[in-house]
Amino acid sequence: MILTHVGALGDFIPSLTISNYYYKNENEKTTFILSDWFKKFVGLEEFLMLQDFTEKVVFDPHVPD
Repeated sequence: MILTHVGALGDFIPSLTISNYYYKNENEKTTFILSDWFKKFVGLEEFLMLQDFTEKVVFDPHVPD
């Protein structure tokens, strides 16, 4: 599954339950495509990679207004 998110961190965190549920029921990991805006959260990429449902994390140069 690919999950794209360019919104705020507060909106992103609850969406992790979707990836977790999907992995547990479909056994398919998630690739997260996040705005470069998320890079300012130190450790976020490492945190996501520690989750069993994460395939990889990609940062996109699009930054929301």
